[in-house]
Parts: sequence; C-alpha cells; structure tokens
Amino acid sequence: MSAASARGRGEDGLATSAVLVVVAVGVVALLFVAVLPLLQGTEQAGRTQTSADAAALAGAQEVRRVALDHVGDVVLGTTTYGALLGPARGHTQASDYATRNGAELMGYAQDPWSDEVQVRTWLREQMPDGQRAERDAVAALGVALARCAGDQRDVIVGYEPVPTPEPADPDATPDPDDPDEPEEEPEPVPIIETEHRFTCPGYDSGWTRPRAALEGPVRSWLTSALEPRLVR
Repeated sequence: MSAASARGRGEDGLATSAVLVVVAVGVVALLFVAVLPLLQGTEQAGRTQTSADAAALAGAQEVRRVALDHVGDVVLGTTTYGALLGPARGHTQASDYATRNGAELMGYAQDPWSDEVQVRTWLREQMPDGQRAERDAVAALGVALARCAGDQRDVIVGYEPVPTPEPADPDATPDPDDPDEPEEEPEPVPIIETEHRFTCPGYDSGWTRPRAALEGPVRSWLTSALEPRLVR
C-alpha cells in the first residue's frame, strides 16, 4: 500500500469520526431540549404539591389550636365547635404557608363535621408550556369536632329531712265534737342535682358533676386525639 493511499484512508476515517461526533452531539442536544421541559414540569409539580400539603397542615393546625383554646367554653355550653370552626377557620395560616412555598392559595374549605381541611394551590412560576401547576391536598385532625356535644340530666341525690310533727299536749282536754284525725305523713322532698356528660366520636366522658369537672379530662383527650395529618 502506497503512502498516499494510507493517508487517504486516514483522512476518510477522521472525517467519518467527526461526522459521528456531530451527530451524537446533535442527538444529545435534541434529547436535552425535549427532556428539559419535562423535568422542569415534574419539579414544579412537586413544589406545587409541597405547597398544598403545607397549606392543608397549617390550616388543620390552626383548627387544633382554636379547639384546645376553647375547651372550657364548649364544655360549659357557652358555644359549640360547630359555631367556632367555620369554613374559613385556618385560611390565613394556610395562605401564609402556600406563599412561603412559592405558591398561591386558590381554594380553602374547613369542615368540622367531616374532619377535613381541603386546599388548592398553584405555583406562581409558570411551567414551560405557559401554564401553572395546580395541586390539591386534604388534611384531617382525627376528630370531627362539630360532632362533639354536651348532655345533661337531673338525678335525685337524696331527700330533704322530714319535719318532726309537734307532740300533742298531754294536758289538753279532748273535744268530743272535733276528734283528732291522724296526720298524713309528708311526702319526702327530693334533692335534685344535674349531671353532665361530654361526647365526641370515639370519646365519652361519662356522667359527672359539676360541669366544670369535665374540662380537664376533655382537654387531655383532645390534646392527644387531635393530630393534624395529610389524608390525600
């Protein structure tokens, strides 16, 4: 093989290698362009879900705080959890946590009857396709607080002492025209007190008195039972 022929083949090989490198780089660039938006969309969707989860838990945590702060009022009957915990309870806290995670709170509903805090958030940053990622989350506390209620009943705890009748005068002269009639025994007068009970789904305090004695046990149970957590 002549030197010129060998040189020609070497140059052809270099040219082929250069073409292959260019093609490979082009393929990688195309894949990068195609996959990058998908990766960005996935990452943004994940951040949006994080914002929704944080918002739902923040709302549930606020509901828990209010519930524990007002145990005494609810036990004494001056208010109810259904009245205290309206659908917007916890909205401010949920919105704050959504903002901290780069999102906006688009929807919020707190239902103390079904024990749910529902939120929807969307990311302030646009996705590669110009849309904004939206995600939902639902948190619960473990107790449907609006179903907690007090009850009461009257019970007889004793009787008033029966008055002792005055003894007859032994020196008195009986009147034949007005014979003594036997005196009827007085009816016993019952002593009535009111017993109280407080119930929630999964809890019954039992009957007790006075009503204020319920606050400690109810507060202790709610403190351990109310545990905000994500349910979906």
